[in-house]
Amino acid sequence: ELKARYKTGRTHVRRALYNVKDPKERSMKRKAAFIAADSLMQEVAPIIEKAKIDPLTELNTKEGFKEILALEAAKAKLSSEQLRLLFIDLNNFKPVNDTLGHDVGDKVIAQFAALIKASMRPTDVAGRVEEQPEEEEETNGHAGRFGGDEFMILLKNADDIAVDSFFKRLSARLPTMPIYQTLVGNGINVTMSAGATHVDLDHPND
Repeated sequence: ELKARYKTGRTHVRRALYNVKDPKERSMKRKAAFIAADSLMQEVAPIIEKAKIDPLTELNTKEGFKEILALEAAKAKLSSEQLRLLFIDLNNFKPVNDTLGHDVGDKVIAQFAALIKASMRPTDVAGRVEEQPEEEEETNGHAGRFGGDEFMILLKNADDIAVDSFFKRLSARLPTMPIYQTLVGNGINVTMSAGATHVDLDHPND
């Protein structure tokens, strides 16, 4: 563990030793530089990890999702597993913000994210992918949110039947959102569109 942490601070240590010739001074500065770099990383690491989780939905941010996708693609390539990406859009979401306000829109997004997590096994990992500026059965998976009302789900070892089952399960749960009747009462019918594709294991984030 210490070796791994030293590797993380190696660049900082090299800078601290630049042009220092005396062995004793080098040893002293090496230790001081490592302690400083390690201390900084101990403070920064939790902040970096926290930034990978979206506070509204508690799903992965875009960068967090991309890291998971790359990792799962590498593992799938070794084990010959198939990965499927599911794309989900909320239809008729813009009138929610326009008519009822962004606070209600946030509730819709948060509650829909909860449905996504509820539609996967407890062992699956759900994620949301970083929001872009407005204008715009038994599977292992990860979920993410793209844009205001766009989500992606990463499923491991899922055939067409499993993917279709997930879509139907999620769609059937849509009317169970606590906010749903408020939307209907205001003449807003929020539905979902979905699609799926195989992940290119050599270029998962393309």
